[in-house]
Amino acid sequence: RSSLLLVPSKTAVCFENRTLDRWKGGMAIPEGSSQFASQKTTRPGNRRTGTRASPASDSSGKQDWLVAPVLDLVSKGNMDDVETFLSEESNKQHATKAFYHWIIHACQTKLKNPEAARWFATRMEKSGLKANVVTFNCMIGSCFKNGDLDLARSWWDVMMASGIKPNRITYNILISSCAKMRDAAGAEKWMLQMMEQGIKPCTVSFTAVISAFAKIGDLEAAEDWFRRMEESKEEADSVVYNSMINACAKAGDIDRADHWLERMLQAGVKPDDKTYNSLMHACGRNGHPQRAELWYAQMTSMGFRPDRITFSTIINSCAKAGSVEKAAYWIQEMANHGFAPNLMCYNCLLRACAVRGDVNAAKSWFSALLSNGHTPSTITYNCMASAFLRAGLVHQALDWLVRMLKEKCKPDAVTQAILQGDDPETGASLSAALCLLILKGLPVPLEDYVKVMELFQAPIPDKVTNIIKLQMEAASLEAQNMKARPPPGLLPENFLVISL
Repeated sequence: RSSLLLVPSKTAVCFENRTLDRWKGGMAIPEGSSQFASQKTTRPGNRRTGTRASPASDSSGKQDWLVAPVLDLVSKGNMDDVETFLSEESNKQHATKAFYHWIIHACQTKLKNPEAARWFATRMEKSGLKANVVTFNCMIGSCFKNGDLDLARSWWDVMMASGIKPNRITYNILISSCAKMRDAAGAEKWMLQMMEQGIKPCTVSFTAVISAFAKIGDLEAAEDWFRRMEESKEEADSVVYNSMINACAKAGDIDRADHWLERMLQAGVKPDDKTYNSLMHACGRNGHPQRAELWYAQMTSMGFRPDRITFSTIINSCAKAGSVEKAAYWIQEMANHGFAPNLMCYNCLLRACAVRGDVNAAKSWFSALLSNGHTPSTITYNCMASAFLRAGLVHQALDWLVRMLKEKCKPDAVTQAILQGDDPETGASLSAALCLLILKGLPVPLEDYVKVMELFQAPIPDKVTNIIKLQMEAASLEAQNMKARPPPGLLPENFLVISL
Protein backbone atom coordinates (compact mmCIF):
# COMPACT_ATOMS: atom_id res chain seq x y z
CA ARG A 1 0.00 0.00 0.00
CA SER A 2 1.26 3.49 -0.83
CA SER A 3 2.64 5.36 2.18
CA LEU A 4 0.70 8.46 1.17
CA LEU A 5 -2.55 6.55 1.57
CA LEU A 6 -1.86 6.53 5.31
CA VAL A 7 -2.72 10.22 5.58
CA PRO A 8 -6.16 10.55 7.19
CA SER A 9 -8.92 12.14 5.16
CA LYS A 10 -11.74 14.28 6.48
CA THR A 11 -14.16 12.05 4.59
CA ALA A 12 -12.93 9.07 6.69
CA VAL A 13 -13.71 6.63 3.89
CA CYS A 14 -11.29 3.71 3.59
CA PHE A 15 -9.21 3.80 0.41
CA GLU A 16 -9.42 0.05 -0.06
CA ASN A 17 -9.96 0.02 -3.85
CA ARG A 18 -7.22 2.62 -4.40
CA THR A 19 -9.40 4.61 -6.79
CA LEU A 20 -9.04 8.36 -7.09
CA ASP A 21 -12.73 9.22 -7.30
CA ARG A 22 -13.36 12.32 -5.24
CA TRP A 23 -10.12 11.83 -3.30
CA LYS A 24 -11.61 9.30 -0.83
CA GLY A 25 -9.93 8.77 2.54
CA GLY A 26 -7.17 6.57 3.86
CA MET A 27 -6.04 4.55 6.83
CA ALA A 28 -5.79 6.29 10.16
CA ILE A 29 -2.48 7.01 11.83
CA PRO A 30 -1.89 5.49 15.28
CA GLU A 31 -2.62 7.95 18.05
CA GLY A 32 0.23 9.37 20.08
CA SER A 33 2.79 9.06 17.31
CA SER A 34 3.08 12.77 16.57
CA GLN A 35 6.04 14.80 17.76
CA PHE A 36 4.42 18.13 17.02
CA ALA A 37 3.51 20.84 19.45
CA SER A 38 0.92 23.41 18.37
CA GLN A 39 2.65 25.66 15.88
CA LYS A 40 2.36 27.42 12.56
CA THR A 41 5.01 28.23 10.01
CA THR A 42 6.13 30.93 7.73
CA ARG A 43 5.52 30.36 4.05
CA PRO A 44 7.58 27.59 2.47
CA GLY A 45 9.65 29.45 -0.02
CA ASN A 46 10.50 32.27 2.32
CA ARG A 47 14.23 32.86 2.52
CA ARG A 48 14.01 32.67 6.29
CA THR A 49 12.79 29.06 6.22
CA GLY A 50 15.56 27.87 3.94
CA THR A 51 13.16 26.57 1.30
CA ARG A 52 12.64 27.42 -2.31
CA ALA A 53 9.93 29.80 -3.45
CA SER A 54 7.79 26.75 -4.24
CA PRO A 55 8.59 23.08 -4.77
CA ALA A 56 8.52 23.47 -8.51
CA SER A 57 8.82 27.20 -9.05
CA ASP A 58 11.51 26.71 -11.66
CA SER A 59 9.24 24.64 -13.83
CA SER A 60 5.84 26.17 -13.12
CA GLY A 61 6.40 29.01 -15.55
CA LYS A 62 7.14 26.56 -18.34
CA GLN A 63 4.05 24.51 -17.50
CA ASP A 64 1.44 27.24 -17.12
CA TRP A 65 -0.54 25.65 -19.90
CA LEU A 66 -0.80 22.53 -17.71
CA VAL A 67 -0.98 24.10 -14.25
CA ALA A 68 -3.66 26.72 -14.95
CA PRO A 69 -6.40 24.38 -16.22
CA VAL A 70 -5.69 21.86 -13.46
CA LEU A 71 -6.03 24.48 -10.72
CA ASP A 72 -9.18 25.78 -12.37
CA LEU A 73 -10.75 22.33 -12.30
CA VAL A 74 -9.67 21.78 -8.69
CA SER A 75 -11.18 25.11 -7.62
CA LYS A 76 -14.50 23.94 -9.09
CA GLY A 77 -14.25 20.54 -7.40
CA ASN A 78 -14.12 18.66 -10.72
CA MET A 79 -11.57 16.05 -9.70
CA ASP A 80 -12.91 13.49 -12.17
CA ASP A 81 -12.14 15.96 -14.94
CA VAL A 82 -8.66 16.49 -13.48
CA GLU A 83 -8.04 12.76 -13.67
CA THR A 84 -9.22 12.67 -17.28
CA PHE A 85 -7.09 15.67 -18.20
CA LEU A 86 -3.90 14.28 -16.67
CA SER A 87 -4.53 10.85 -18.20
CA GLU A 88 -4.41 12.22 -21.73
CA GLU A 89 -1.31 10.99 -23.58
CA SER A 90 -0.26 14.55 -24.44
CA ASN A 91 -0.20 15.51 -20.76
CA LYS A 92 1.23 12.40 -19.11
CA GLN A 93 4.86 13.18 -19.87
CA HIS A 94 4.55 16.68 -18.42
CA ALA A 95 3.08 15.52 -15.10
CA THR A 96 6.51 15.33 -13.47
CA LYS A 97 7.33 15.14 -9.78
CA ALA A 98 8.11 18.87 -9.82
CA PHE A 99 4.67 19.51 -11.30
CA TYR A 100 2.99 17.49 -8.55
CA HIS A 101 4.97 19.27 -5.84
CA TRP A 102 3.91 22.63 -7.20
CA ILE A 103 0.26 21.59 -7.45
CA ILE A 104 0.27 20.17 -3.90
CA HIS A 105 1.70 23.42 -2.61
CA ALA A 106 -0.86 25.47 -4.57
CA CYS A 107 -3.79 23.36 -3.35
CA GLN A 108 -2.79 23.96 0.25
CA THR A 109 -1.83 27.63 0.12
CA LYS A 110 -3.79 29.14 -2.75
CA LEU A 111 -6.93 27.05 -2.84
CA LYS A 112 -6.97 26.18 0.89
CA ASN A 113 -7.89 22.63 -0.11
CA PRO A 114 -5.85 20.04 1.83
CA GLU A 115 -8.01 17.19 0.51
CA ALA A 116 -7.07 18.07 -3.07
CA ALA A 117 -3.40 18.28 -2.06
CA ARG A 118 -3.61 14.76 -0.67
CA TRP A 119 -5.36 13.63 -3.85
CA PHE A 120 -2.45 14.82 -5.98
CA ALA A 121 0.13 13.32 -3.59
CA THR A 122 -1.61 9.96 -3.88
CA ARG A 123 -1.90 10.22 -7.66
CA MET A 124 1.77 11.09 -7.91
CA GLU A 125 2.75 7.81 -6.23
CA LYS A 126 0.24 5.81 -8.25
CA SER A 127 1.79 7.21 -11.42
CA GLY A 128 5.13 5.73 -10.38
CA LEU A 129 6.69 8.85 -8.87
CA LYS A 130 7.70 7.91 -5.34
CA ALA A 131 7.31 10.55 -2.62
CA ASN A 132 10.56 11.91 -1.20
CA VAL A 133 11.59 14.39 1.46
CA VAL A 134 10.69 17.28 -0.87
CA THR A 135 7.14 15.94 -1.09
CA PHE A 136 6.77 15.84 2.66
CA ASN A 137 8.47 19.21 3.16
CA CYS A 138 5.98 20.62 0.72
CA MET A 139 3.01 19.07 2.53
CA ILE A 140 4.18 19.92 6.05
CA GLY A 141 5.12 23.49 5.16
CA SER A 142 1.93 24.10 3.21
CA CYS A 143 -0.20 22.75 6.05
CA PHE A 144 1.49 25.05 8.52
CA LYS A 145 0.93 28.06 6.32
CA ASN A 146 -2.69 27.10 5.87
CA GLY A 147 -3.07 26.71 9.64
CA ASP A 148 -3.99 23.02 9.41
CA LEU A 149 -1.88 21.78 12.31
CA ASP A 150 -3.54 18.38 12.60
CA LEU A 151 -2.85 17.56 8.96
CA ALA A 152 0.74 18.77 9.35
CA ARG A 153 1.13 16.31 12.22
CA SER A 154 -0.28 13.55 10.03
CA TRP A 155 2.21 14.21 7.22
CA TRP A 156 5.09 14.23 9.72
CA ASP A 157 3.95 10.89 11.11
CA VAL A 158 3.64 9.38 7.63
CA MET A 159 7.09 10.70 6.78
CA MET A 160 8.55 8.98 9.86
CA ALA A 161 6.59 5.76 9.20
CA SER A 162 7.83 5.72 5.60
CA GLY A 163 11.44 5.80 6.74
CA ILE A 164 12.12 9.12 5.01
CA LYS A 165 14.50 11.17 7.11
CA PRO A 166 13.84 14.90 7.53
CA ASN A 167 16.53 17.19 6.16
CA ARG A 168 17.67 20.66 7.13
CA ILE A 169 14.83 22.26 5.19
CA THR A 170 12.31 20.17 7.16
CA TYR A 171 13.75 21.31 10.45
CA ASN A 172 14.00 24.92 9.28
CA ILE A 173 10.29 24.83 8.49
CA LEU A 174 9.56 23.49 11.99
CA ILE A 175 11.86 25.96 13.77
CA SER A 176 10.46 28.89 11.79
CA SER A 177 6.93 27.71 12.57
CA CYS A 178 7.66 27.86 16.28
CA ALA A 179 9.30 31.26 15.94
CA LYS A 180 6.23 32.58 14.18
CA MET A 181 4.08 31.31 17.06
CA ARG A 182 6.45 32.79 19.68
CA ASP A 183 7.10 29.24 20.84
CA ALA A 184 10.77 29.64 21.73
CA ALA A 185 10.91 26.33 23.61
CA GLY A 186 9.54 24.50 20.57
CA ALA A 187 12.01 26.22 18.24
CA GLU A 188 14.89 25.24 20.51
CA LYS A 189 13.61 21.66 20.75
CA TRP A 190 13.61 21.22 16.96
CA MET A 191 16.99 22.95 16.67
CA LEU A 192 18.56 20.59 19.20
CA GLN A 193 16.93 17.56 17.58
CA MET A 194 18.32 18.61 14.21
CA MET A 195 21.80 18.88 15.72
CA GLU A 196 21.42 15.49 17.45
CA GLN A 197 20.61 13.97 14.04
CA GLY A 198 23.94 15.26 12.76
CA ILE A 199 22.40 17.96 10.55
CA LYS A 200 24.41 21.18 10.70
CA PRO A 201 22.24 24.27 11.28
CA CYS A 202 22.60 27.08 8.76
CA THR A 203 22.12 30.82 9.04
CA VAL A 204 18.38 30.37 8.53
CA SER A 205 18.22 27.88 11.43
CA PHE A 206 20.03 30.16 13.86
CA THR A 207 18.09 33.21 12.71
CA ALA A 208 14.77 31.49 13.40
CA VAL A 209 15.65 30.30 16.90
CA ILE A 210 17.21 33.65 17.84
CA SER A 211 14.10 35.39 16.55
CA ALA A 212 11.90 33.09 18.65
CA PHE A 213 13.65 34.07 21.87
CA ALA A 214 13.83 37.73 20.82
CA LYS A 215 10.05 37.86 20.39
CA ILE A 216 9.46 36.80 23.98
CA GLY A 217 12.18 39.12 25.33
CA ASP A 218 14.52 36.33 26.51
CA LEU A 219 17.73 38.25 25.86
CA GLU A 220 19.98 35.74 27.65
CA ALA A 221 18.82 32.82 25.52
CA ALA A 222 19.00 34.89 22.32
CA GLU A 223 22.58 35.89 23.11
CA ASP A 224 23.47 32.27 23.90
CA TRP A 225 22.27 31.13 20.45
CA PHE A 226 24.09 34.03 18.81
CA ARG A 227 27.26 32.79 20.49
CA ARG A 228 26.63 29.28 19.12
CA MET A 229 26.07 30.79 15.69
CA GLU A 230 29.47 32.48 15.86
CA GLU A 231 31.10 29.24 16.98
CA SER A 232 29.59 27.43 14.00
CA LYS A 233 31.15 30.05 11.66
CA GLU A 234 27.74 31.04 10.28
CA GLU A 235 27.62 34.73 9.41
CA ALA A 236 24.93 36.86 11.00
CA ASP A 237 23.05 39.25 8.70
CA SER A 238 20.91 42.29 9.44
CA VAL A 239 17.94 40.08 10.33
CA VAL A 240 19.91 38.38 13.11
CA TYR A 241 21.24 41.65 14.54
CA ASN A 242 17.79 43.20 14.34
CA SER A 243 16.46 40.24 16.31
CA MET A 244 19.11 40.80 18.98
CA ILE A 245 18.24 44.49 19.20
CA ASN A 246 14.57 43.57 19.33
CA ALA A 247 15.28 41.19 22.22
CA CYS A 248 16.90 44.08 24.07
CA ALA A 249 13.88 46.25 23.31
CA LYS A 250 11.49 43.60 24.68
CA ALA A 251 13.63 43.44 27.82
CA GLY A 252 13.68 47.24 28.04
CA ASP A 253 17.49 47.31 28.00
CA ILE A 254 18.43 50.41 26.00
CA ASP A 255 22.15 50.21 26.70
CA ARG A 256 22.27 46.60 25.56
CA ALA A 257 20.45 47.58 22.37
CA ASP A 258 23.16 50.18 21.72
CA HIS A 259 25.78 47.51 22.33
CA TRP A 260 24.28 45.24 19.65
CA LEU A 261 24.08 48.11 17.19
CA GLU A 262 27.79 48.70 17.78
CA ARG A 263 28.53 45.01 17.18
CA MET A 264 26.44 45.14 14.04
CA LEU A 265 28.50 48.03 12.69
CA GLN A 266 31.78 46.37 13.70
CA ALA A 267 30.74 43.27 11.73
CA GLY A 268 30.23 45.41 8.65
CA VAL A 269 26.48 44.82 8.57
CA LYS A 270 24.53 47.91 7.59
CA PRO A 271 21.53 48.89 9.73
CA ASP A 272 18.15 49.19 8.00
CA ASP A 273 14.81 50.75 8.88
CA LYS A 274 13.88 47.76 11.07
CA THR A 275 17.08 48.29 13.07
CA TYR A 276 16.12 51.84 13.96
CA ASN A 277 12.51 50.90 14.70
CA SER A 278 13.80 48.30 17.16
CA LEU A 279 16.11 50.83 18.79
CA MET A 280 13.23 53.28 19.17
CA HIS A 281 11.08 50.48 20.57
CA ALA A 282 13.69 49.96 23.31
CA CYS A 283 13.35 53.65 24.18
CA GLY A 284 9.57 53.34 24.17
CA ARG A 285 9.63 50.54 26.74
CA ASN A 286 11.34 52.84 29.24
CA GLY A 287 9.81 56.20 28.30
CA HIS A 288 12.86 57.92 26.79
CA PRO A 289 11.40 60.08 24.00
CA GLN A 290 14.54 62.20 23.60
CA ARG A 291 16.64 59.16 22.80
CA ALA A 292 13.96 57.83 20.46
CA GLU A 293 13.97 61.17 18.64
CA LEU A 294 17.74 60.96 18.22
CA TRP A 295 17.39 57.54 16.57
CA TYR A 296 14.65 58.94 14.36
CA ALA A 297 16.96 61.74 13.23
CA GLN A 298 19.76 59.28 12.48
CA MET A 299 17.33 56.99 10.64
CA THR A 300 16.08 59.74 8.33
CA SER A 301 19.60 61.09 7.79
CA MET A 302 20.56 57.62 6.52
CA GLY A 303 17.85 57.89 3.90
CA PHE A 304 15.37 55.49 5.47
CA ARG A 305 11.72 56.42 5.28
CA PRO A 306 9.80 56.19 8.56
CA ASP A 307 6.67 54.05 8.57
CA ARG A 308 3.62 53.71 10.78
CA ILE A 309 5.56 51.56 13.25
CA THR A 310 8.22 54.27 13.57
CA PHE A 311 5.76 56.96 14.57
CA SER A 312 3.71 54.66 16.81
CA THR A 313 6.88 53.70 18.67
CA ILE A 314 7.92 57.32 19.29
CA ILE A 315 4.39 58.27 20.37
CA ASN A 316 4.39 55.38 22.84
CA SER A 317 7.73 56.55 24.21
CA CYS A 318 6.32 60.04 24.76
CA ALA A 319 3.24 58.55 26.43
CA LYS A 320 5.35 56.54 28.89
CA ALA A 321 7.10 59.78 29.87
CA GLY A 322 3.79 61.64 30.22
CA SER A 323 4.81 64.14 27.52
CA VAL A 324 1.45 65.11 26.01
CA GLU A 325 2.86 67.91 23.88
CA LYS A 326 5.53 65.72 22.29
CA ALA A 327 3.07 62.91 21.68
CA ALA A 328 0.72 65.39 19.99
CA TYR A 329 3.61 66.68 17.85
CA TRP A 330 4.45 63.17 16.63
CA ILE A 331 0.78 62.45 15.93
CA GLN A 332 0.86 65.43 13.57
CA GLU A 333 4.18 64.33 12.04
CA MET A 334 2.66 60.93 11.43
CA ALA A 335 -0.23 62.51 9.55
CA ASN A 336 2.19 64.75 7.62
CA HIS A 337 3.94 61.63 6.34
CA GLY A 338 0.69 60.20 5.04
CA PHE A 339 -0.13 57.83 7.91
CA ALA A 340 -3.50 58.26 9.57
CA PRO A 341 -3.12 57.76 13.34
CA ASN A 342 -4.83 54.56 14.45
CA LEU A 343 -6.56 53.74 17.72
CA MET A 344 -3.29 52.61 19.30
CA CYS A 345 -1.75 56.04 18.69
CA TYR A 346 -4.69 57.82 20.30
CA ASN A 347 -4.58 55.43 23.25
CA CYS A 348 -0.88 56.24 23.69
CA LEU A 349 -1.73 59.93 23.77
CA LEU A 350 -4.49 59.34 26.31
CA ARG A 351 -2.01 57.38 28.41
CA ALA A 352 0.27 60.43 28.43
CA CYS A 353 -2.69 62.52 29.61
CA ALA A 354 -3.37 59.96 32.35
CA VAL A 355 0.22 60.01 33.60
CA ARG A 356 -0.05 63.79 34.02
CA GLY A 357 -3.67 63.84 35.17
CA ASP A 358 -4.48 66.27 32.37
CA VAL A 359 -8.25 65.79 32.03
CA ASN A 360 -8.75 68.66 29.59
CA ALA A 361 -6.24 67.23 27.13
CA ALA A 362 -7.71 63.75 27.67
CA LYS A 363 -11.24 64.93 26.81
CA SER A 364 -9.94 66.78 23.76
CA TRP A 365 -8.08 63.77 22.37
CA PHE A 366 -10.97 61.47 23.18
CA SER A 367 -13.18 63.69 21.01
CA ALA A 368 -10.54 63.60 18.26
CA LEU A 369 -10.49 59.81 18.48
CA LEU A 370 -14.25 59.67 17.92
CA SER A 371 -14.27 62.28 15.15
CA ASN A 372 -11.68 60.25 13.23
CA GLY A 373 -13.95 57.22 13.19
CA HIS A 374 -12.28 55.11 15.89
CA THR A 375 -14.21 53.03 18.43
CA PRO A 376 -12.90 53.37 22.01
CA SER A 377 -11.48 50.20 23.52
CA THR A 378 -10.90 48.95 27.05
CA ILE A 379 -7.49 50.64 26.97
CA THR A 380 -9.16 53.92 25.99
CA TYR A 381 -11.51 53.86 28.96
CA ASN A 382 -8.76 52.76 31.33
CA CYS A 383 -6.75 55.82 30.30
CA MET A 384 -9.73 58.16 30.69
CA ALA A 385 -10.57 56.82 34.16
CA SER A 386 -6.90 57.04 35.18
CA ALA A 387 -6.62 60.64 34.02
CA PHE A 388 -9.57 61.70 36.17
CA LEU A 389 -8.33 59.71 39.17
CA ARG A 390 -4.91 61.33 38.91
CA ALA A 391 -6.69 64.70 38.92
CA GLY A 392 -8.67 63.70 42.04
CA LEU A 393 -12.01 63.68 40.20
CA VAL A 394 -13.38 60.40 41.53
CA HIS A 395 -16.99 60.95 40.44
CA GLN A 396 -16.02 61.43 36.79
CA ALA A 397 -13.58 58.50 36.93
CA LEU A 398 -16.40 56.27 38.10
CA ASP A 399 -18.54 57.55 35.22
CA TRP A 400 -15.86 56.53 32.69
CA LEU A 401 -15.63 53.06 34.21
CA VAL A 402 -19.41 52.63 33.97
CA ARG A 403 -19.28 53.87 30.38
CA MET A 404 -16.73 51.16 29.60
CA LEU A 405 -19.25 48.50 30.55
CA LYS A 406 -22.10 50.22 28.71
CA GLU A 407 -19.99 50.16 25.54
CA LYS A 408 -19.45 46.42 26.08
CA CYS A 409 -15.68 46.73 26.54
CA LYS A 410 -14.34 43.86 28.59
CA PRO A 411 -12.32 44.92 31.69
CA ASP A 412 -8.70 43.77 31.69
CA ALA A 413 -5.88 43.46 34.23
CA VAL A 414 -5.26 47.23 34.15
CA THR A 415 -8.92 47.88 34.93
CA GLN A 416 -8.69 45.58 37.94
CA ALA A 417 -5.51 47.32 39.05
CA ILE A 418 -7.28 50.68 38.92
CA LEU A 419 -10.21 49.32 40.94
CA GLN A 420 -8.25 47.42 43.56
CA GLY A 421 -4.68 48.68 43.54
CA ASP A 422 -2.51 50.92 41.37
CA ASP A 423 -2.27 51.16 37.59
CA PRO A 424 1.43 50.28 37.02
CA GLU A 425 1.72 52.70 34.10
CA THR A 426 -0.17 55.77 35.33
CA GLY A 427 -0.20 55.22 39.10
CA ALA A 428 -3.97 55.73 39.16
CA SER A 429 -5.72 54.14 42.14
CA LEU A 430 -9.40 54.40 43.02
CA SER A 431 -8.88 53.44 46.66
CA ALA A 432 -6.05 55.97 47.06
CA ALA A 433 -8.25 58.68 45.55
CA LEU A 434 -10.99 57.86 48.06
CA CYS A 435 -8.51 58.07 50.94
CA LEU A 436 -7.41 61.49 49.74
CA LEU A 437 -10.98 62.77 49.71
CA ILE A 438 -11.42 61.56 53.31
CA LEU A 439 -8.24 63.37 54.40
CA LYS A 440 -9.38 66.60 52.78
CA GLY A 441 -12.79 66.34 54.35
CA LEU A 442 -14.52 66.31 50.96
CA PRO A 443 -17.67 64.37 50.04
CA VAL A 444 -16.91 60.73 49.24
CA PRO A 445 -19.05 58.99 46.58
CA LEU A 446 -19.07 55.70 48.47
CA GLU A 447 -22.48 54.64 47.22
CA ASP A 448 -21.48 55.13 43.58
CA TYR A 449 -18.16 53.42 44.27
CA VAL A 450 -19.84 50.34 45.75
CA LYS A 451 -22.20 50.13 42.75
CA VAL A 452 -19.27 50.28 40.33
CA MET A 453 -17.41 47.55 42.21
CA GLU A 454 -20.53 45.40 42.05
CA LEU A 455 -20.87 46.02 38.32
CA PHE A 456 -17.29 44.90 37.78
CA GLN A 457 -17.73 42.02 40.24
CA ALA A 458 -14.61 43.21 42.02
CA PRO A 459 -14.10 42.77 45.79
CA ILE A 460 -13.74 46.00 47.76
CA PRO A 461 -10.20 46.35 49.20
CA ASP A 462 -9.89 46.20 52.98
CA LYS A 463 -8.63 49.77 53.21
CA VAL A 464 -11.77 51.05 51.52
CA THR A 465 -13.93 48.91 53.82
CA ASN A 466 -12.21 50.60 56.75
CA ILE A 467 -13.04 53.99 55.22
CA ILE A 468 -16.71 53.03 55.00
CA LYS A 469 -16.72 51.92 58.64
CA LEU A 470 -15.09 55.17 59.75
CA GLN A 471 -17.64 57.23 57.85
CA MET A 472 -20.52 55.26 59.34
CA GLU A 473 -19.14 55.76 62.83
CA ALA A 474 -18.63 59.46 62.19
CA ALA A 475 -22.18 59.83 60.91
CA SER A 476 -23.52 58.01 63.96
CA LEU A 477 -21.59 60.24 66.32
CA GLU A 478 -22.69 63.37 64.51
CA ALA A 479 -26.30 62.27 64.77
CA GLN A 480 -25.85 62.15 68.55
CA ASN A 481 -24.33 65.68 68.49
CA MET A 482 -20.97 64.25 69.46
CA LYS A 483 -17.63 65.15 67.97
CA ALA A 484 -16.70 62.59 65.30
CA ARG A 485 -13.33 61.10 65.90
CA PRO A 486 -11.57 58.00 64.54
CA PRO A 487 -10.92 54.94 66.73
CA PRO A 488 -8.12 55.33 69.32
CA GLY A 489 -4.64 55.28 67.83
CA LEU A 490 -5.82 55.79 64.24
CA LEU A 491 -5.87 59.45 63.13
CA PRO A 492 -7.02 60.31 59.56
CA GLU A 493 -3.49 61.26 58.56
CA ASN A 494 -2.11 57.96 59.81
CA PHE A 495 -4.92 56.07 58.16
CA LEU A 496 -4.03 57.53 54.75
CA VAL A 497 -0.38 56.61 55.18
CA ILE A 498 -1.27 53.08 56.26
CA SER A 499 -3.73 52.65 53.38
CA LEU A 500 -1.36 53.92 50.73
